[in-house]
Amino acid sequence: MSELTAGSITKNLWKLAFPMILGNLLEVVFEVVDLIFVGRLGPEAIAAISLSGSILFVIFSGIVGVSVGTTAMVSRYIGADDKKGATMVANQSLMVGALISLALSVIGLLISEKALILIGAKGEVLNLAIVYLDTMFVGITTVVLFYLSMGIMQGAGDAKTPLKLLAVSNALNIILDPLLIFGIGPFPFLGVLGAALATVISRAFCLVAALYILASGLTYVDITPRNMRVEIGIVKKIIEIGIPSSASLLIRSVVGVVFISIVAMYGTVAIATYGIGMRIDSVVLTPIFGIASASSVLVGQNLGANKFDRAEKTAMKASHLCALMLGTFALVFFLGAPHIVEIFTTDDEVIEMGTWYLRIVVWSYIFSAYGLVLSISMNGAGDTVPPLVATVISLVVFQLPTAVILSTYMGTNGLWISIAISTTVYGIVSMIFFKSGRWKHKKVIVR
Repeated sequence: MSELTAGSITKNLWKLAFPMILGNLLEVVFEVVDLIFVGRLGPEAIAAISLSGSILFVIFSGIVGVSVGTTAMVSRYIGADDKKGATMVANQSLMVGALISLALSVIGLLISEKALILIGAKGEVLNLAIVYLDTMFVGITTVVLFYLSMGIMQGAGDAKTPLKLLAVSNALNIILDPLLIFGIGPFPFLGVLGAALATVISRAFCLVAALYILASGLTYVDITPRNMRVEIGIVKKIIEIGIPSSASLLIRSVVGVVFISIVAMYGTVAIATYGIGMRIDSVVLTPIFGIASASSVLVGQNLGANKFDRAEKTAMKASHLCALMLGTFALVFFLGAPHIVEIFTTDDEVIEMGTWYLRIVVWSYIFSAYGLVLSISMNGAGDTVPPLVATVISLVVFQLPTAVILSTYMGTNGLWISIAISTTVYGIVSMIFFKSGRWKHKKVIVR
């Protein structure tokens, strides 16, 4: 039986959460470093990377479900002290991930130019974006399998090894970026192509390390070739769990595009304000996602061990902790809103509008804590439909309609209120689903 299903819930939560939080921060650093180096190539290069990123986000939503399904099933088998089952899930996940990523690679290469043109790329920006995006599509399998490998380890309760792998990957990326982008020393000048290659190479290097760890017995599962056989039942279960998660992320990305198009109707200041607000929110939510991910693993393992009450207590403790953290941030942001916005801009109009953004949105922070932690915890239990329903209700039913209606009468403040309403609804709906307890009875283990 996993050691994480006994002892102090709080201690176990932090044991997993702290490395996951650091891992999330490393991912932020990874993106920032890329942007800093690419930024020296000029605004066209930045625009090319940004547009490519929006397409990659949609493409990756197709593989996120496999990761969610994998972590949920591995954690459940670990909790049930079934090493063979956990190993079979890991094997099936990597095989499915390889097949899906290969398919996405082919599809991506075929549609990359048309997709870029569709979202507004043209001229030099289009040319640069095609180079970057096509390179990422060629190497997408290494990136996908790297993240799936980390999901397997985390599901088994090992959060430290993925953190170390991310640290090495980011360090390698930081070294390769200037060498390949600017052609330092014997390396050729590759520009945005160099940025893409640095990402693929750094992830590929650490993928090899991750596969070695998984195959060498250094973790709970064993992915040696003798275990590499297709298990249709497990594959179907991974996909069954994963599809709602992928659909949820896809809906979020589509609604995000529609919402920013509404924001754009109010001009450059509104777009800048929204961009700053989203950055602030993303920084604040980084530790929350780490704690929520830890909760999802613990929920899965406790359910596998038939400790249903402990699973519920874990998710609620994580929610209360995150609510306390976000409540503190909310108070600080409400009181110091203008000074916080000033960190990002000196424009008086943006500072004024950004102050309103923060003072409106922070009222929903506590609901955000419960919504994120409980929905991700239900994902960890393998019950991914309720989070999808909560996403649809909060974004499609509430956010978009209220954004249109309220902004008509209140301008941009109506847009910010719609965000707060949507977040609040998401938290309430997630709590209702969680308290119903249906997630406790979700069958994940395949016999």
